[in-house]
Amino acid sequence: MGQIKRLLTVSLFCFVFSAEASEALVVKNVSELPVIALESANARFNLIAIIGGNGLKNGEGKSKNYLVREANFFADQGINYYLFPNHNKDEKASYDLRMSSKRLERVEALVDAVVERNSLPTFLIGFSRGSIETLRIALSIPERVFGIILASGVYKKGGKGNETMASILGSNNLSVPTLVIHHRDDSCVVSPFKEAEYFAENSLASKVDLIELSGGNASGRECGPFHFHGFEGIERKTSNEIVGWMNAL
Repeated sequence: MGQIKRLLTVSLFCFVFSAEASEALVVKNVSELPVIALESANARFNLIAIIGGNGLKNGEGKSKNYLVREANFFADQGINYYLFPNHNKDEKASYDLRMSSKRLERVEALVDAVVERNSLPTFLIGFSRGSIETLRIALSIPERVFGIILASGVYKKGGKGNETMASILGSNNLSVPTLVIHHRDDSCVVSPFKEAEYFAENSLASKVDLIELSGGNASGRECGPFHFHGFEGIERKTSNEIVGWMNAL
């Protein structure tokens, strides 16, 4: 991994160091839990990652989610990488919570803190349910976001009355460059590839790119981290595609 930037205190941040040269940042107005961050002195971008399922429910950044499994790789590519946490260990990031104003305000607070921290282009990536907040941020504060990545996003109604990318976007114009990256064999009920493809081709947006993935493994639950939905077995291929798209903007 490249050189990690270590500071004892700075403005809104209080640092406590943990394993693998990551940093635990306590950020005002974001969470009682720390924001796990990997920062490099020669970074080119900031990338805020929002995982799916019930969200990140611990202060150590532990999860089987793709965005956690590949955190070190993204940091090695010259990216300051920030994992957005739940408010506390007891909170579960349901669909309703992800659509709430308080959740959006906390993500906005992290975006503001990162933008104030440096002048680098700031991206957001949301995996599965995390695509909800990612798209909402692009609509609420587009001037502060350089681009967004919707990874295995939510494109179809499920049994829990969830919102979809299309229902969140509505008739709004998506002005932020957007990457839809999706496995063609994703069999999660809320994430069929055909719906992702339709969204990418028909949404009102100035720039939406679609990357279709194939291959890999499917050893776990259809909507879980170890299946086509979670990019099992093609993690590095997926991450390289994402970094290539960011570099090309």
